Amino acid sequence: MDGAQFEAVLRRCMVAASRRRVLIGLLGVGLLSGEAEAKKNKKHKKKKRDNSPPPPEPACVGQPYGTVCGEGLQCSGGVCATPVCAGNTGFCLQTTQCCSGDCNCGDSKGTGQCDLPGFCRRSKRGESCASNADCDDLDCIGFVCR
Repeated sequence: MDGAQFEAVLRRCMVAASRRRVLIGLLGVGLLSGEAEAKKNKKHKKKKRDNSPPPPEPACVGQPYGTVCGEGLQCSGGVCATPVCAGNTGFCLQTTQCCSGDCNCGDSKGTGQCDLPGFCRRSKRGESCASNADCDDLDCIGFVCR
């Protein structure tokens, strides 16, 4: 708003009020300060996600996988957590036997059902594990491959 426009607004508002009151009213509404426009255009910073593993807990530091550290909890990579799977077994006939949920067993009869034992696929980042052996070149921390 330039000076001429401001004067025109003031003249229209001066019928029953003084210039000082009109000016205070306009500033209070934010018409002159540009405050409303600034608030509308304010950019918000996005929060960064922290994908780092939780810090080791004293009860689990240096303890082997599976050490009981609380009720229903076990140590996993220095973290006390709830176990999610039993670990990848030597052989599997069902995907539920694998932490990764993927058993590469055979179907000799063509029925879509496993009848030949296979091996569990190793878990990828973010998938369940019981120990480092279940993860594909990752560490099992808190029963998740990281």
